[in-house]
Amino acid sequence: MKLNNKFYFFRIFFFLIFFVFFTVFSLIIASEEEPERLVLDNADTAHGETIQEQSVVVLTGNVKFHQGDAVLLCEKAFQYIDDDHTILTGNVHIFDKAKQLFSDKIDYFEKTRYAVAEGNVRLIDSLKTLTSDYLKYYENQEKAVADSNVTILDNDEQITLTGKHAEYLREEGYARVTGEPSFTRVDTTNDTELVITGGIMEMFDEGDSVIVTKNVHITRGDIVADCEKLLFLKGEEKIILDLSPVAYEKDDRLTGEQIVLILKDNKVNRIHIYGDAIVTTTVDSVIQTNIPYNLLTGEQIRVILKEEKIDSVFILGRATSYYHILEDDEEKGINKILCDELLMVFAEGKIKDVFGRSKPGLSNGIFFPPASQNKIEGELTDLLKKLKIKTDLQQPELTPIQ
Repeated sequence: MKLNNKFYFFRIFFFLIFFVFFTVFSLIIASEEEPERLVLDNADTAHGETIQEQSVVVLTGNVKFHQGDAVLLCEKAFQYIDDDHTILTGNVHIFDKAKQLFSDKIDYFEKTRYAVAEGNVRLIDSLKTLTSDYLKYYENQEKAVADSNVTILDNDEQITLTGKHAEYLREEGYARVTGEPSFTRVDTTNDTELVITGGIMEMFDEGDSVIVTKNVHITRGDIVADCEKLLFLKGEEKIILDLSPVAYEKDDRLTGEQIVLILKDNKVNRIHIYGDAIVTTTVDSVIQTNIPYNLLTGEQIRVILKEEKIDSVFILGRATSYYHILEDDEEKGINKILCDELLMVFAEGKIKDVFGRSKPGLSNGIFFPPASQNKIEGELTDLLKKLKIKTDLQQPELTPIQ
């Protein structure tokens, strides 16, 4: 009899433990599955209507809701009774600890915390401000999809991305902009802008790096460049141009397999060209010459700029140069140099000094005075054509041969 009582006691004990465990577990699951409800905190007036056969509560004046730590404010709201849909209109403002969303109108879905904003949309957090005409926001994914007149502004770095369409993942700091995307960085010291355009623009790590692809075009003062792929590294202050890159500084042209623009204080300080590097500079227009160009080639070329004007050019590996020698604005001839390394120093846009270095017996320099420079001009013309550059003697510009 005592044994049966003990057995009965243990059955009751285990049943109670199981009941408590099941109850707690059910509450946990319910709390995970059931989202926090949208709660009305205030409205000046409220009345019921039937809109498209649905029962709707119309709230007017100083309307305020909350859901969890999010607060929703507007001038007027239409709360649909039979589903989780609420339309907020008039100076709509939704905010929590991490972000704020402003718009003329927001369709808000309570269960999924999905919002569709239309008109004067602004999404603001501590790092970025996104504006557009239309935006979908997925709270559970911290994802925004924006359309029409999209702008993403870095609140600290004076960097702006614009386009017709953008997807922005807040937690990852990633954005993808399409539809004539543009990247603009303003130099606050002189209001000069670095502008990059292309077909597709992707921002990573809140703008620490930006990748632009398809028909990429860059402008910064007198510097213009084109390529098919660009990488901007904010921390390293570098712009890397790949896939058929070409850069111009006024009438000077730079090409290679890769071009790297190195910035300092938001200005282009150096240009490094890697792989089949070519620099073509124009001779002063006051000089009468058949081929008004200087040509520099090598495995690598490093261009140093001061105030974004060419100050010196350093050629590494199989350095070749054809350059006009000028004295008192008069051409004295053309110099051709072949060596391992070559340094050219410029002053006021003209070549001032040239220094070459090679292993003994491997350097070669030939001077062609005006009386005998027809041969070197023919050689230079053929080389320009071989490098897919043509010269227009009627209008001295450099353009790629199609």
